[in-house]
Amino acid sequence: YLPSIILESRSFNDAIRAGNLNPFQQDAVVLCSYQFARTKEPYLRQATWDLVVIDEAHRLRNVYKNTSKIAVAIKQAVAPFPKVLLTATPLQNSLLELYGLAEVRGHRCFRLAGSLVALLFLASFALPGVPIQVPLLVGLLAIPLDSLRRGGNFDVAFSDIGATFFGASFVGVLFGYMLALRVLNDPPKGEETGSDLVFLLFFIVWSSDMAAYYVGTSLGRRPLAPRISPKKTIEGAIGGLLGGLAAAFVARVWFMGRLRLVDCLVLGIGLGVLGIAGDLVESMLKRGAGVKDSASLVPGHGGILDRVDSLLYAAPVLYYYYLFAMRGSNSG
Repeated sequence: YLPSIILESRSFNDAIRAGNLNPFQQDAVVLCSYQFARTKEPYLRQATWDLVVIDEAHRLRNVYKNTSKIAVAIKQAVAPFPKVLLTATPLQNSLLELYGLAEVRGHRCFRLAGSLVALLFLASFALPGVPIQVPLLVGLLAIPLDSLRRGGNFDVAFSDIGATFFGASFVGVLFGYMLALRVLNDPPKGEETGSDLVFLLFFIVWSSDMAAYYVGTSLGRRPLAPRISPKKTIEGAIGGLLGGLAAAFVARVWFMGRLRLVDCLVLGIGLGVLGIAGDLVESMLKRGAGVKDSASLVPGHGGILDRVDSLLYAAPVLYYYYLFAMRGSNSG
């Protein structure tokens, strides 16, 4: 009798609508379900049926909530895949070009194992399920085992393994930072934050490259690094730094208003310097191999590595500068 009184009460009906039953009312629901499920009393049968409907509604709501959470988790896990695949193509081309430079000097590079390691390095920057320990472990195991499988002259095994692992790490990690920039998803612009940062990287570095080229060819007199790249001049390098600085201020006005004056100064000069450093590093590798370009994929410009060498050295600095100096600053 007592549970039926509770069922009839206004407070119980209000609690049902609000989805907020106190423990005493919950016990009444359970008791009614057991005692009156088979009763011939119409009211009590209806009351029990109402309880079943309410219970089913709550169950379906919980199922819907759990399904929504699963769907969101799957979407977040799958979302980086297209960006990883898009970045994997230039990475693979750059890796093969780098291995080609090493092979000119007699090193034997294990391309399949190296490609796997490079792609795993790349994935570790965007996919939570691939920590950076995975490509390190695969590289330390797979590359020496591949060398053992192939046999041959083991006197140069150290240099062959080292060249393979260096190439995979070089392009995998540095391309990974470009991918890490792209997948940044911060307020107020969400996914546009990453695309803005990647465009900022290209805009500053390539503006610096173009300024260095035109100033160097027209005003260059003093060589910057004659043993590595005889055509690069100090005047061209200064022009490149000024070009990168100007590009940073243009970016502030054009598409990235959140850049402060100090950000423009640091990124304009810093990315310009690192762009020059990356260009010189690749020139050193090409000079060691005795070739002018890493490949002939782009007529008149060499290979992919020739086009992205400056970007690869600048990307990690922009990534960490954004995380530690720009994230959380007032957006424009």
